[in-house]
Amino acid sequence: MADASPPSASSTSSASSSGATFQYSQSSLPGRVLISAVLGDGKDGASFIGQTVTVGGWVRSGRLQEKDTTAFLALTDGTCHETLQVIVREDVFDVKKLVPTGTSVAVRGTVVESPAAGQVVELHGVEVLFLGECDATSYVLSKKAHSLEYLRSISHLRMRTMLVRSGCFLARFFHRSCPCFAIPPFRSSVTPVHALPSPLLL
Repeated sequence: MADASPPSASSTSSASSSGATFQYSQSSLPGRVLISAVLGDGKDGASFIGQTVTVGGWVRSGRLQEKDTTAFLALTDGTCHETLQVIVREDVFDVKKLVPTGTSVAVRGTVVESPAAGQVVELHGVEVLFLGECDATSYVLSKKAHSLEYLRSISHLRMRTMLVRSGCFLARFFHRSCPCFAIPPFRSSVTPVHALPSPLLL
């Protein structure tokens, strides 16, 4: 687990709409680890128990519990299919701003054993390092499942959904990506001209 280098002064984030100023930007977070690194350790995260780490990503789903004093976030950063449950209490941050689907957030906390079924670990947040608020009334994705027809109309966001990130769809994207990556080097090896802009007047 490699720590990120400390951010420069130019990388500190500006004040959010709520008036809170965050010390770090979303791209420079000391101690950040990818969710795939936590959940892909071969033990579903058990080797990280007791460690203090920083994770960042988007809220796939969120809910308030314990009389709206605690936020339970299913966080994804796009590096794996699974989500990491992050728990933040109201004495740490305004939890109501964290739960809308699509909210981008970076949280520093301690990895602990989860008492919930279906997951081995969860993150107990002690500090919110970055928040990009999302208006749940206008955001095009929601907790519910979306049809393929609807996802085709928002193709730039479809990779954030569980349906498209499932095995069969991910395999299709992978097989399409391989030739797209391999063809340009092959063309460059047989001709110095990679592509001709069209129309071309000679």
